[in-house]
Amino acid sequence: MNVTPLNVLAVDDDRALLNSLVRILKHEPIRLLPASDPYQAIPLIQNHDIQLVLLDLRMPGMDGIGLLQRIKEQHPDLPVIMLTGHGNIQEAVKAVKLGADDFLEKPCPPATLVQKIQAYYPHQAAPRATAKFDFPALIGASTVMRQLKKTIGRVAGTQATILLHGETGVGKELVARAIHHHSPRSKEVFVPVDCATISAEILESELFGHRRGAFTGADHDKEGLFLSADRGTLFLDEIGEFQFELQAKLLRVLQERQVRPVGSNTASAINIRLIAATNKDLALGTEQGTFRSDLYYRLAAIEVEIPALRERREDIPQLAAYFLRRHAQSTDYRFTAAALERLERYDWPGNVRELENTVIRAVALCEGNTIADKDLPARINNGKPAGTIIPPLADLEKSVLKTALSRTATRRQAAEYLHISEATLYRKLKKAGLSKTKG
Repeated sequence: MNVTPLNVLAVDDDRALLNSLVRILKHEPIRLLPASDPYQAIPLIQNHDIQLVLLDLRMPGMDGIGLLQRIKEQHPDLPVIMLTGHGNIQEAVKAVKLGADDFLEKPCPPATLVQKIQAYYPHQAAPRATAKFDFPALIGASTVMRQLKKTIGRVAGTQATILLHGETGVGKELVARAIHHHSPRSKEVFVPVDCATISAEILESELFGHRRGAFTGADHDKEGLFLSADRGTLFLDEIGEFQFELQAKLLRVLQERQVRPVGSNTASAINIRLIAATNKDLALGTEQGTFRSDLYYRLAAIEVEIPALRERREDIPQLAAYFLRRHAQSTDYRFTAAALERLERYDWPGNVRELENTVIRAVALCEGNTIADKDLPARINNGKPAGTIIPPLADLEKSVLKTALSRTATRRQAAEYLHISEATLYRKLKKAGLSKTKG
């Protein structure tokens, strides 16, 4: 492989592990600098043009989190992969939220480690995402949409798994495509999978593939969607529909970066970026025993909340105009002022998908090229104005969170006060814009 050597700094107090890294990476185009003292890291970064850091999470003196924060303060664009022992996934997720690009669980298979590092080779590296957003299909200029686009720009350049949260119809796949579009994998394939529409009996075969004779009806070998997405992005929509048994296999694939088809004893290495999405509270699912906590923490390395349409009403005229151009037979179609007013004050429980279907229906029913309020469904014409409705649930929840924080000293106490887990509390605080409150 004709690749410019990559300068990698490995920081770990375990000298045996550092020696192991040297052996594993000696045949790669890498200049590896091992450091057993975390206080050596910053000078080494400054003096050796380091391009990637492998950083242990647990070290005496200065731990990995503290060093990560110092690195990101002085070298915000320097990629960092955290190395964590078994059982410390929650801390690794915290590290990703503080700026780490990815994490690996020790002991890590050599092939997985090499594959992770290869993504940072100079000939493969792409400029890290900037504030510039270039994905016209994601429409909206409201405050929450500008923030979402800014978030997409920040997370797209990482290698970490992303979990999208949002109600049905908000456009989770569109956001996933925008992330892929801004990522170093943008020229590779994007493979979407709607887990809710595939029966549980065949979902395993669809994802991981199968060998001929593996089960009744398997009359030929089939490549699964994981292999189809190799080098690109795999998007698993409605990940909350995974059965518990299948969750274990998905976790194994994410940890080992290998996939074994049903009926086969041979695994194939894969190089994918995984984006998952759900309209369920997976943190609550872990508490209720319906979703594996270790898989949740693996998926939720970075979580992105997609706003409901009622939370960005100022985008409705632009979205409605877009759907009108898309579905009308000419460019002469328009909405009356009264029709737009009805659209803006309706709460849209079906979100953007419901708005698009409403525009399609109105185009079919209107007389001439003008869509009036009479051409809209009765539920929209009878909707209460936005200013007279009960406060949104999000506002009520934010008020409850503030009360819990004011009556307790720490987040852990606040979680106990609300009878929820710390993971659930963290996500709710982040969604409510309170994530920087308390420690």
